[in-house]
Order: sequence, then structure tokens, then C-alpha cells
Amino acid sequence: MATASTGFNDAVTDRVIQVTKIANTDTISNIAVTSGFLSSVIIDSAQASADLTVHIFDSSITSATQIGLKGKTKLKKVYEIPSRFQFTELSFWVSAKTGESDTTSFSGSIDVTFVTSRT
Repeated sequence: MATASTGFNDAVTDRVIQVTKIANTDTISNIAVTSGFLSSVIIDSAQASADLTVHIFDSSITSATQIGLKGKTKLKKVYEIPSRFQFTELSFWVSAKTGESDTTSFSGSIDVTFVTSRT
């Protein structure tokens, strides 16, 4: 698994955080390293062999799913969050099922891209 992100600067308030080759249900914590707002999530399930769920939450206040997004086998899905999700510590995990605290393992790997902003 690898994580890469663009930085904030004076001209741009959006930040793109890309986490690739996710192959287990481990929680990936505080990926933005700062507080902000989540506006989009891209789930690339091209390497997954079954449907799965990305469980997103603010780990400063809970460890349970606050937003659950379904990834479809072998597809790329883009989710827009028009009202934006405010967070202090943006965290997530991936599992095979949608239950609030589900950690059922899945086959293959996925890439997840988050678009955040600080305002």
C-alpha cells in the first residue's frame, strides 16, 4: 500500500490524497494530517474480485462508519459529497460488507482517492 498527496498552497485549497493497493481491512488513520472537508471519493476496484465497502469516519470522535461507500467489482466509481464531510482526523478502512463496524476481508486490492479542502 502507498499513500501520496498534493499539498495546500496559497493558490489552491483542494488536496488530493491517493491510497493505492489496499489489500486488507486495516484502518488507515488521519490520512489528511490536518482538519478539513471531504468533497469527493474515487474508488477504483479494478483489481478487486468482489464488491466492497469503504468505511469513512472522523477518528477524533468515533471509530464507527460515518460514511459507507460501495465499490463495485472491476469498476471505478466517483462519489461527490455536495454538503461536504467535516473532519478533524480523516480515517477509513475497506471491507467486504457494509455493516457499521464490519471487517470482513476481501480479495484483490483497491485504490481510493480523496479530495479534501481546508475551507
